[in-house]
Amino acid sequence: MDDIVEKLKGFSTTIISDAMGGFGTMSNMIKPIVDTMKIAARAYTVHCFHRDNLMAHYAIKHAPKSSVLVIATGFDRDGAYWGELMSLMAKKQGIVGIVTDGGIRDKDMIIKLNFPVFAASVTPSRTAKATPGNVNCLVNCGGVTVNPNDIIIADSNGVVVVPYDKAEKIYELSKANLEKESYLREHIAAGELLFDIFAMEKLIHKEE
Repeated sequence: MDDIVEKLKGFSTTIISDAMGGFGTMSNMIKPIVDTMKIAARAYTVHCFHRDNLMAHYAIKHAPKSSVLVIATGFDRDGAYWGELMSLMAKKQGIVGIVTDGGIRDKDMIIKLNFPVFAASVTPSRTAKATPGNVNCLVNCGGVTVNPNDIIIADSNGVVVVPYDKAEKIYELSKANLEKESYLREHIAAGELLFDIFAMEKLIHKEE
């Protein structure tokens, strides 16, 4: 069991994004194909050549169990780099989900498989399997740099990337943020407003 992944799994992407000061949050174009889908796992990175998913197939065979495939396509939303049969194979191999800034297809069938997929689009358009790219390398996916073994947290709000060498620090900050939210929730339940708790009035009248 990967302890730090298990610990971060307990937080929403919003809590972690706040802990990271907004950094590490992928483009809001990348969404789950079903809002209930979630991922918390270490990244196995994949760089695909334009309109070619050969390396995604390589990754299915070689990625470690319990990893998430992060498939960088250069935001090619018009090509489907992933589909039903790939999801079936990946699930059998122990891969826990995929994140891609490209397109996917066979959405309904993937949903039936209950395999978490976060993608920038859904399109019927196929891709080739001819040109090598790279795996287990630094990639840019969804506008965020992702290194192998970075931790991917994904839910209905989107996708955040926690650098592997900062994961413990981000965990501590996330825990503090969650405690702060619990404190604020209690005060809101008692009838208080964030406007007053954070003394926002003075921000409006600071020039007076």
